[in-house]
Amino acid sequence: MEASERSRQSRNDGSLPSAATAMAAARRPPRHRALNRTTACEVFWHRRKRTPPVIPAGAYVFIIALLLAAKALVLDAMRRPLICPCGVVRIWQGEAQAADSSQHLADWYSGSHVIFGVLLFWLMWRTSQHWPTGWLFVVAVASSVVWEVIENTPAIVAHFSETELGRHYLGDSIVNSMADSFFVVAGFALARALPVPAMVALVLVLEIAAAAAIRDSFILTTLTFFYRVPEITSWQRGP
Repeated sequence: MEASERSRQSRNDGSLPSAATAMAAARRPPRHRALNRTTACEVFWHRRKRTPPVIPAGAYVFIIALLLAAKALVLDAMRRPLICPCGVVRIWQGEAQAADSSQHLADWYSGSHVIFGVLLFWLMWRTSQHWPTGWLFVVAVASSVVWEVIENTPAIVAHFSETELGRHYLGDSIVNSMADSFFVVAGFALARALPVPAMVALVLVLEIAAAAAIRDSFILTTLTFFYRVPEITSWQRGP
């Protein structure tokens, strides 16, 4: 009798859990799932905070030079001309619908590349402000290189040429594309150096100046690329 009573107590203590204990265990998430969620959060956080190693200044310059050289080679393979087919390289070309649009060093669309650099800095500041400055500029140049290559693909050139102001657009010369990357980096550097109000003022001035001069701007170009607004098209066509 004594042994039987001891066995019954042993089962009640741990071997056979009570109904309340069983229900609590059923509600509790499996331990491995909780651990997996914690691990995933920790991994994401550490990746977000991961910082590239600091390298010598000359190494940053070398990487940027490689990126620009790679862009030039890709554009050359895409049969983009080195300079304007007219045989002249101008510092400034102010006519948006001229046959040599986007063939020289600077034009009204150079301001759009400055704005792109400003927006890129804002994005990097929000996500990677702890990165070394050199790597931030490498990302700025790499982003410009990727966009310039995409912009000069036949499909994108054809799409731009369907817009009201892009009828004469045939793509960029390599010289113009290199200058565009310079303007992106300039915008990135200005955004890094200027206070926010000055940065906003700079973007507004560039947008208003381009809209007043050629009836186009960074916002209008982006909008008409994805969606044609009849009123904007009519305004850009002019009287």
